[in-house]
Amino acid sequence: LKKLNDELKKIENQISELEGSVKSIESELADENVYSKADKLAEANKRYLTAKQDLDTQQTKWETLAAEIMELEG
Repeated sequence: LKKLNDELKKIENQISELEGSVKSIESELADENVYSKADKLAEANKRYLTAKQDLDTQQTKWETLAAEIMELEG
């Protein structure tokens, strides 16, 4: 159970980092200057989509692991 809780904490940290990355990229995309440079826009969009996908993956892992822990503790 300790191993699962440690893994859950690790995933929570990754989620926090990814949320920060997503917010940072969203701020970058909110800057109208990025739209005047197609290469920068494409790169920012790619980073955003990757970060969102990674965030979704980690959140799913967290939900699965949290459910497993609750079941073991229950």
